[in-house]
Amino acid sequence: MMNQPVEDPIRSAQAFELYLQNQSVVYAAVWRTKLIKAKDEPLFDELVEEGMWLYRDFYLKRSQPVETPAEIEQFNAMVLQQITWRLLRYAKAERQHRQTGNEVLNDPVLGVETQTTDTTPVWEIEATAGALYATLNRKERQVFDLLYGEGLTIAEVRDRTRWHMSQVYQIRKQIQAKYLALQAEDNR
Repeated sequence: MMNQPVEDPIRSAQAFELYLQNQSVVYAAVWRTKLIKAKDEPLFDELVEEGMWLYRDFYLKRSQPVETPAEIEQFNAMVLQQITWRLLRYAKAERQHRQTGNEVLNDPVLGVETQTTDTTPVWEIEATAGALYATLNRKERQVFDLLYGEGLTIAEVRDRTRWHMSQVYQIRKQIQAKYLALQAEDNR
């Protein structure tokens, strides 16, 4: 399980060095959000900067360094999805704040409501989501992305995928079963 980030200058430098070697992960996450169409849009630089900090934070949450090519590949695959989701939430929160006339949100939690009744830390929820995502097959990932990444309803997922409603429900049940198995494993 991941730990909260610790402000260690050496680990922070390692995280930034790894980011510099793998900037394409953040660029891919920005493009996957489909929020921009070209690099010259003002939002592009803002999302890349947020993605850079997210990449660093995810590295700092790890208890073990990422050193081997296999570890780097696995880490990058996990953070690509996480950064994409976080950037989508960030952009949504920015848009909501602009519409209400409030200051632009500049919260390191990136759009997660700060007043919640759930006491589970955000970093722990996202670590669990990353672990769950790694266990999903292609169809399960597609449904997971649509339901939880884009916030679509079951009917909207059915329309987008052109699958039968029962198939979407079945895949969601499979995702839930894998989630419960992860929870049971964590509680041992």
